[in-house]
Parts: sequence; structure tokens; C-alpha cells
Amino acid sequence: MAVAALALSGGCSVTVTPTGDSDSSSSPASTAGSASSSAPSGPSLSAAELEQRSTEALTQTAGQRPAKVECPGPLAAQIGQSIRCVLTADDGSEIGFTITVESSEPGSDQAKLDIQVDDEVLRGPTGQNSGLSG
Repeated sequence: MAVAALALSGGCSVTVTPTGDSDSSSSPASTAGSASSSAPSGPSLSAAELEQRSTEALTQTAGQRPAKVECPGPLAAQIGQSIRCVLTADDGSEIGFTITVESSEPGSDQAKLDIQVDDEVLRGPTGQNSGLSG
């Protein structure tokens, strides 16, 4: 049942410390969600860092830890930049969410992120149809 994932739709915020350099083998996600062949310049948040921080924030908000969180690549620590990620609940249901950089001050080593979870489940529990209707 995707109740834990759906309970997150209110969103949450988290402050993180971006890394100073980026992994050039990963492609970044821009606000539009497209990838390019070069990594973000300047401070960025790696996919692993985004997954860890969003897992912590989502766990605190929902009171239940997602089974898995996946983000496709690094995120430039620049105001307005965003990336789409997916969380998987214990029952196998999946729901998307967006991480957006709310603030990142020049010379600072921290960025404030806003996490907004989708209202609808991407995929229902493992082995079952989502059963969701308007």
C-alpha cells in the first residue's frame, strides 16, 4: 500500500552541503530534466547525496523510511535548479518527487532544498495494479 508515499505530498525542506567538485561521468539534470554531456560547474549535489538527504527528509516527514530512493544524477547547487527522483515504498509502489534548490548563497557551503512529492503513484504495489482512479 502506498499510504506512506502519499502522505508525503505536503513537501519538506532540507539543508545540505554541496560538494565542491562534481563527478564528470554523470550527466546533470536541469530544471527541465534534460541531461547534457558535461557535469555541472561549481558546487553540486551528487546523486548519492541527493538520495541520502531526501531519504532522511522523507523519513522524518512520513515517519517511515522508503525502501529505496533513486535520483538520476547530480544537481547544481544553484537557486531554481531541480531534479526528478523516485522513491519506492516497502510494498514496491513507486512515487515521483522533485528536489528544487531554494537557496544557495555564494561563498556558503550549504544549500536549502525543497522536496515536493507527486500526488499520484507512478506504479502500484508489486504484483498488483495501482487501483487508483480519479
